[in-house]
Amino acid sequence: MIFAQVTWIDTVDSSGWDKPEDVEVMTVEQWGFIVSEDNLQLKLADTWSDGDFFGVTAIPKGCIRKIQHVVAVNDPSQLPVPPE
Repeated sequence: MIFAQVTWIDTVDSSGWDKPEDVEVMTVEQWGFIVSEDNLQLKLADTWSDGDFFGVTAIPKGCIRKIQHVVAVNDPSQLPVPPE
C-alpha cells in the first residue's frame, strides 16, 4: 500500500451574506493511505488501527491536482513515527 500526499481542489459553501467574488474553491493537501482508486475516485484513509482503515475521504478524480507517493509499506504499523 502507498502512503501519499494528495493535493486536490475542494468545494466551498457559503450560507451567509458572502458576495460571489468572496467565495472561492480551496486547495487541500491531504496525507494518508491510498486504500483504493478507480476512474471515478481515489480513497484516502488518515487512520490505520487494529488492521483496518478509518477516516476515509473519497476524492473525485477530477479534483485531484497531484499525487506524491511518500512511501510504499506492507504493514502501516511499520511506518516511522515523526519526531516530537
